Amino acid sequence: MKRTIWTSILMALSALSLPNAYANTDSLTELDAAQGVEILFINSQDAKQMDAPFMLTTGTNQIVLRMNKMLGRGDQRGNFTSAPYILTLDINGGELEIDGPQLNDVLQARRMFEGDKIDWNVSLNDSDVAYEQVKMAGKKGTFPYSNLDEQLAIYNAANGIGFAGTASAPVVATSIANGTQQATQSAAQDSLNMQKSKMSYLKLSPSERKAFRKWLVDQQ
Repeated sequence: MKRTIWTSILMALSALSLPNAYANTDSLTELDAAQGVEILFINSQDAKQMDAPFMLTTGTNQIVLRMNKMLGRGDQRGNFTSAPYILTLDINGGELEIDGPQLNDVLQARRMFEGDKIDWNVSLNDSDVAYEQVKMAGKKGTFPYSNLDEQLAIYNAANGIGFAGTASAPVVATSIANGTQQATQSAAQDSLNMQKSKMSYLKLSPSERKAFRKWLVDQQ
């Protein structure tokens, strides 16, 4: 039941407006992810429920991805799966290619992906394209990303990000300048609990927000 509720939220976010998202096929961009780069969500839609090849529309798009590949040799060979990262980027048609950093073994990969920022190789029509990235906070416990659809819905709601239609761009998102390889967020990443708190605050009426702010002051 809980998963059904959050699936409904994702569907609602992706059905706000902008019909006929595929009306102009010339504006579509084909996403080509390198081996080991797993695409999880595109503009809030579960990639497992989308047809390949993945197609994106002109404008700002949100891609959730992670590294998931076998690394090492012999007795040291094993599978490495990273935390999910949210990439936001502007595209204008053609072919978008995404590859991860060079990884040699599981230990090296774990150390590299401890960081919040990863040097993803992102190019559009063979030219580097700028992007923003956020490492998903996850939840506490053994399986921090077991409810990834719910966590993504919380993140998007907390940051005022909605979607205009199938494979379409976010309605509210930061525009990224073309020409530089990476434009990462400088602010500290919010925890999942903070994202939930933001989402709850946004649901309050003006009078409720005023009362809540007064309550916060009294707690200090």
